Amino acid sequence: MKNNTFRSFFLVLFILISSPYSLFGALDMYLHLKVVNIDKATVPEFYGDYIIFTFNPQNPVRFVAVIFKHEGYGIQHVYQCNNNGIFFFIYPIPSGIRKIKYRLIVDGLMMKDPANPLFERDLLGIEYSIFNVTKIVQKKIVNPQIENDGEVRFMYKSKPGRTISLVGTFNDWDPFIYIFKEAPPGNYFLTLRVSPGRYFYYFIVDGEKILDFYNPDVGVTSGGETVSFFDYP
Repeated sequence: MKNNTFRSFFLVLFILISSPYSLFGALDMYLHLKVVNIDKATVPEFYGDYIIFTFNPQNPVRFVAVIFKHEGYGIQHVYQCNNNGIFFFIYPIPSGIRKIKYRLIVDGLMMKDPANPLFERDLLGIEYSIFNVTKIVQKKIVNPQIENDGEVRFMYKSKPGRTISLVGTFNDWDPFIYIFKEAPPGNYFLTLRVSPGRYFYYFIVDGEKILDFYNPDVGVTSGGETVSFFDYP
């Protein structure tokens, strides 16, 4: 058991070093270990202030995503895949939601979650998976905070003294235009003004690309790069 733990730890370190452009770069070490070691799909489970969704394909698949009723089924949250072939998605526990109704999209096909026995069927016979939120969490950081005047506000929490920039489609991916200000120590803030539209972005923290883990909306650019995104308004 000890040897397996050490192997998992070094596997996580390898992923962090060799794959700075993946979602793993935004997660803490314990969550890394959790998702790296998942070897089977299960009912969605709580882990800290998050819910982990998993999917185990019976045949090779290229794309897995989840859509939620409380988001109007309008946002596809893309799963990642670990070395065991298990797809997973980590979702912050939504505030004020007690029953999550969701469907999976697997290579374009919508379905209920095969690992979750709880589901409902609507009048048309369409099946939706159900997950009951029994854990209440404190108010979460939400990125970005979108205002009615065209301003979009971002924040980032980390150790003091870091250099953090925001890059995306709104500045042609230039890492030198939007730099976060730190105040108080360990709390970084940035505000910019945008026009209506969809924007893709990520952070650069001390030279390393990091997805916005306070934003559950993750997509893939036309070039195949995994990024965060938001819509304004």
